[in-house]
Amino acid sequence: MSNDPGKTGNTVLPIQAPDSPRQSQRLALKVMRAFAAFRPRLIGWLANDVEVRHAPVQLLLHADTAEFVIIAMMEQGIHYREAEYRLHFSDGSQYAAPSFHFRMEEQSVELIVNDERHQRKGAPIDPRSRKPKSGLSLKALESTLQHQG
Repeated sequence: MSNDPGKTGNTVLPIQAPDSPRQSQRLALKVMRAFAAFRPRLIGWLANDVEVRHAPVQLLLHADTAEFVIIAMMEQGIHYREAEYRLHFSDGSQYAAPSFHFRMEEQSVELIVNDERHQRKGAPIDPRSRKPKSGLSLKALESTLQHQG
């Protein structure tokens, strides 16, 4: 039986939540290093030092095509699920970017690929605030974690 009185079926055990944004940021750093060739940037809540329960670690990667990221994942033995992530740009255009989801160290990771054609438009923006979604570079995240201990 489910813990939800309005539902029946198997009990779903909650995914273990990270202890703090630091734990998720350390995982992000590990993934960013693995995909350093794609100039990864940590985006989303975690880039702003906020942990949102069940939200994936989101990395924006830059590649000529998504196939290069797929090859890199295959070389590292990463089993992924493919989806799309809508990127918005300051000129009002949108792009359904390929995204790849996988689990690492009991956390969800989402790699979002901004291809060469869309990179020329600049950093994607947050559609609500209309501000650039530039995120944290690998070097900036390393610095943040070193200063936090």
